[in-house]
Amino acid sequence: YALRNPEIGGHWAAGKPDPGEEATVFREFSSYAFSFMVFAGFAAVSIYADRWIIQFHSGERGVGIYSAILQIASSPVGILFAMINQLMVPIIFEQAGAMGSPSQAEKSAKALRLTVTVSGALSLLVLLPLFLFSEPLVRLLTNREFAGYHQLLWICAAGQVLFQLAQLLTVKGCYCNRPRVYFVPKAV
Repeated sequence: YALRNPEIGGHWAAGKPDPGEEATVFREFSSYAFSFMVFAGFAAVSIYADRWIIQFHSGERGVGIYSAILQIASSPVGILFAMINQLMVPIIFEQAGAMGSPSQAEKSAKALRLTVTVSGALSLLVLLPLFLFSEPLVRLLTNREFAGYHQLLWICAAGQVLFQLAQLLTVKGCYCNRPRVYFVPKAV
């Protein structure tokens, strides 16, 4: 079915690309992807580092409480930013185009600023109920013992919001094809 599509079929039957052009494209792609690969290493460690630190200081019980509260905090923030990213990031990249003119740079920067501003405002609408109703939420979704630590709910959610807003800010480096701009700030 896909090969009947003239765009796909035409490329499928095309000859081998020029080796020099292929090497240039590979270098460009590798340069673009390098920072993502490096940060994937940080992410692999950071996925569990918080739990290792908590287990060292508070034991398995502390890890269980933290994991449950973090899961509750992460869900609404994750859903919100998944929707924002699915909707806005393609629009921002479309506005950027090939970045061949100052107009494209201005339009994409304006779309990104608006996205970050609206995302921050919507995040406050998520954080407020987590702050105001943390105890009943944690008790409803876990148990009475875990609810004793409910004050961590909005703090974990706020951390997730800050991370997601920072991720949105890195979009500029990506659409400008300069992801290395954010390497040092993200590492710090």
